[in-house]
Amino acid sequence: MDPKLITNNLVLSPTMTQKAGDQIITPNGRKVAGTYKNTKWSHQIGLESNDGLCDELLSLVDHLFSHREFLRAINDGGGSAIVYFNFSNAESFSMQISPEIMEKITKMKMSFGFEMFE
Repeated sequence: MDPKLITNNLVLSPTMTQKAGDQIITPNGRKVAGTYKNTKWSHQIGLESNDGLCDELLSLVDHLFSHREFLRAINDGGGSAIVYFNFSNAESFSMQISPEIMEKITKMKMSFGFEMFE
């Protein structure tokens, strides 16, 4: 799948894209031997703290939910669409995910992941 198709369907600006079959390019822009095996697309929301995280998550999930047929088609077609959070330098973290958010993620056949590291 062309990452431009994802961008156009989700109406979100990607933070990172790569297309299966394209030459591998490092984050510095250097081309290296080989090609990407999978298409990847990501969108990042930058928050300075966990304050407001639930509101941002709900806003993102509501936006994605309006494009649920496209996201379900990715998952049904053998791809993987995931709502994923990466927290760097997380000293302490607590969050409750509402049933509303979980229900919408489930209806889109998406997974929900966390990663925290120092």
